[in-house]
Amino acid sequence: MEKLAVYCPTCACQLPAVAKFCVRCGSRIELPDEISASPEPAALIQAHEPQSSISPEPMTESRRAIFPESDPAPRRTKAVGSHFIIPPGGWLPNRCVKCGFPPSEPWLDLTFRWHHPGLYLLLISPILYLIVAAIVTKRVELQVPLCAVHKAIRKKRLWTGSLLLLACIPLPVAMAAYIGNDAAVTVAAWFGIALFLGGIGFLLAARPIRAAHIGPTSAEFSGACPDVLDAIEEAYGS
Repeated sequence: MEKLAVYCPTCACQLPAVAKFCVRCGSRIELPDEISASPEPAALIQAHEPQSSISPEPMTESRRAIFPESDPAPRRTKAVGSHFIIPPGGWLPNRCVKCGFPPSEPWLDLTFRWHHPGLYLLLISPILYLIVAAIVTKRVELQVPLCAVHKAIRKKRLWTGSLLLLACIPLPVAMAAYIGNDAAVTVAAWFGIALFLGGIGFLLAARPIRAAHIGPTSAEFSGACPDVLDAIEEAYGS
């Protein structure tokens, strides 16, 4: 018998014949040895109620990775070790990237930027670094799924980082003026630097995943939990 397409029994997403997990809702696909018929998606939706823990939200173009000036045709996202590689038009499984649980809607709209790490050597001249970085930095837009808990954690880190950056100048200045001696100026300067670095650290930690490399045809990310990486691998039978 001819093997036809496979449809997810939960959300009716059409999948490769070797799929083990649905790339849209994360449901496990139970495959028989031979598939002689493939029900229409509409029939599957009527025959199966969506699982309460999985969002039945359909996959749309807005959830696919967008690369500037690149072919938007959908391709497969791949897991390689502790990283995953997403091409133009690729997307993530319907799972929180930090814990693997069902995400809350809406997904996060994030823009990731990357340049070669060697470029940081130009920080000895910040103006030169900013000019060169603006020219060579690559970017990709990606919707990232997070559960309600990790969205709350991200929000706290964003607020903490923003407050530390806002306070890194006025607070040390006020402290130095209040104490009013030379030693206080030195302490206040180091205090301001610590606030600045702490603010940057919290803002960086608020990113659920990090871009390890961005090229014209793919982007590599780290920071996803093992369950999400396994779902990416098993969805395509790799």
